[in-house]
Amino acid sequence: MKWTPEKIDQLKSRYPHEDNGALARDLGCSRKALAFRASSLGIKKTASFNEARYARLGPQIPPHLMRGARRQIATGTIIVRGNTLTHLSNASALRGA
Repeated sequence: MKWTPEKIDQLKSRYPHEDNGALARDLGCSRKALAFRASSLGIKKTASFNEARYARLGPQIPPHLMRGARRQIATGTIIVRGNTLTHLSNASALRGA
């Protein structure tokens, strides 16, 4: 797919607050191509979009977090036990887990 100036303008205006699947269909590209172009342009999702997306997940744990029982993230550790997700703000709290 060729990224025309019009498609890049749409990407810049819509990507921060719209679902990647719908936007990719409208622009005629894959979600992977869409995310790569957005990343290369420094475009990110808004905090409110991300909060709404994770609120829709409800009690489910995102699949990428299920790959291991413990995942290190920027602000601490995520522990997965069954269907429960726990975020610890620092590694010292992990000792009591």
